[in-house]
Amino acid sequence: MKIRTALCVTCALIVGGNQVAANAQPTRPAGPMAEAVRTGLGLTGGEAAELFERQSRAGGIAARLPRGGVAGHWLDDGRLKVAVTDQGTAEVVRSLGAEPERVRRGREELEALLRWVEENATEAVVSWGIDPTKNAVVAVVDPAAGPGLPARDGVEVVEGEPGEFAQGDGGESWDWDDDGVVEVGLKDEQKVRPGGGWRERPFADCTIGFPVRDGTGSGHFLTAAHCMSEEEQRASVHTKNMGWQVVGKSNPGGHRRVFGEEGDFGLVSVADESEWDLSLRVETGRGGPEVEVDGHLSPIQGQAICFAGRVSGWNCGKVTGTDRSGRFGKEKTLLAGLFGTDMCVRKGDSGGPGISGRKGVGTVVGGNSRCDSGKPDRSYFTPLDRSLEKWGLKLVGAR
Repeated sequence: MKIRTALCVTCALIVGGNQVAANAQPTRPAGPMAEAVRTGLGLTGGEAAELFERQSRAGGIAARLPRGGVAGHWLDDGRLKVAVTDQGTAEVVRSLGAEPERVRRGREELEALLRWVEENATEAVVSWGIDPTKNAVVAVVDPAAGPGLPARDGVEVVEGEPGEFAQGDGGESWDWDDDGVVEVGLKDEQKVRPGGGWRERPFADCTIGFPVRDGTGSGHFLTAAHCMSEEEQRASVHTKNMGWQVVGKSNPGGHRRVFGEEGDFGLVSVADESEWDLSLRVETGRGGPEVEVDGHLSPIQGQAICFAGRVSGWNCGKVTGTDRSGRFGKEKTLLAGLFGTDMCVRKGDSGGPGISGRKGVGTVVGGNSRCDSGKPDRSYFTPLDRSLEKWGLKLVGAR
């Protein structure tokens, strides 16, 4: 089996259209974000703010790393570490303000190992990707599904289970009139905001990712593609006091859905913005403050991150890997270009927003979380910058 994987071993930040390389901008969270991540990361508010400051500086350094002699990079407590293959590159990395670590395998050898895994993986191999901290390719194998991979130097095999999509079952009733249109007036609770609930009848309950605008200025929101049909369908957003209300169309025009090697993301249109307020303010729950997203950045392994799910609420953790491929659902659908985290996701969280500091990072795909069982959680996201670049989108309010 052979697939095309979007490699990003050195992970220079993406700059597309009018989007800015957000990691190079200050991402110190305002008071609300520091408070919101405090309990999720086991930090005080001040410690959380300092962590995001270090991450911001590290992101700026990562964007300036040389390509030659660098085998990968990651964050350790917000500080950038870089895998290097020679002393000259180590000196350059140190001069930029990062910490070099000498490794045996260079970028080209790691990419060759990754291609070998892609070509030889059976269905028992449920996810794989380069881990710069190990200077190796890590493959997760489900032993119950049969043989995985033959042994090879530079490929580390660990046991695990295939991921599940984090969509709900769409079991709640709908209030449609005879024409399928609900007449509503703008009220405080009628907001399209990250972490809110949405559904496509009769498919699934999912979570709103990020409100965006296309090149014409029309409003939409990003979410997970597996939450929507291949053809355009009516979509509804959940409001606090009025229940489910029609907002627009999922997969507008039948060509705003990506599901496969590019990731798992799609658009839902907002038909009438006089009835809906598109907002980037995220509720953190449990009486916590709201956080307003003000840009986007690329994921880096070790990065502190939080997400808002319609079912799980507000959770925080760390990015465990980037450019991951994995199999999901009963059909073992193969998706590539994802990033992994150690956060718990539940059914109904699909499409929800991942946020670091005050920057959007990605939208929930799914995983195999055990959620408070004492076992490690694995969850996967589609990078936000990829979704924005695909259709030339901007976050609502972006210049």
